[in-house]
Amino acid sequence: MGCSTPYAQAERERAKQTAADELTSAIAGQSMTRLQQAITKAGQHGVDTTKGRARLTELREAERARAKQAAADELASAMAGEDMPKLQQAITKAQQHEIDTADASARLTQLIEAAERRRQAVREWVAVATSFVSWLFHLKGGRATQFEYTSML
Repeated sequence: MGCSTPYAQAERERAKQTAADELTSAIAGQSMTRLQQAITKAGQHGVDTTKGRARLTELREAERARAKQAAADELASAMAGEDMPKLQQAITKAQQHEIDTADASARLTQLIEAAERRRQAVREWVAVATSFVSWLFHLKGGRATQFEYTSML
């Protein structure tokens, strides 16, 4: 980098000022991508990026807070319903955001137990219905047609 002409020096200063202006504008905005790009460019031109990096941290923390609130809202909504897969998914997401899921896990256990009771009731009903069909078949002397047999179900 031997000789530096006044023109080259002026170009570097203009590029530095442009990078500084872009950084200032990005700091005032909400785009993390734009801010990250402005920080990179500013750093390449020797501009102090301390404020930009601090603003980027603020934006990231705000995004984490929004995501955590969304997970908490999704969990509350899922707990109010009876959709077990939706509740399990909401619990998983809530745990990723370090949200207490004890109540949600208890609710999921309740739903699982209720579903098992319903399945057991259906199994018992099918057993009764099957024995009833056999009984009717016996009453007809074992001579029911296929249609009669299936209509007894």
